[in-house]
Amino acid sequence: MLFTDDARLYNRTSGSYKHHRINHQESMYVSGNVHTQTIERFFALVKNGIRGTHHSVSRRHLPTYLNEYVWRYNHRDDDEAMFPGSC
Repeated sequence: MLFTDDARLYNRTSGSYKHHRINHQESMYVSGNVHTQTIERFFALVKNGIRGTHHSVSRRHLPTYLNEYVWRYNHRDDDEAMFPGSC
C-alpha cells in the first residue's frame, strides 16, 4: 500500500500498489486514516540533521545516515538515555 501526496512522479507506480493520495493543493491533509504527515515529519528531521550537523552527505553513505535517523525517530520518546550512566 502506498500513501503519497499528489505529485505526478507517483503516476509511475499505478498498478504496482494500492495507492492513496493526499491532495495538498486542495488543502487536503487527511482523508480518513490516510495522511503523509508522519513521513513528512521524519524527512524534516533528516534534512535538518544533515544541514545542521553533517552539512552534506554523499550518495554512498546516505543509507547509513538514514538508518541513524530511523533509529532516532523510533526512539524519540524513550525515557532512558542512549548511553546509560554517561551523564
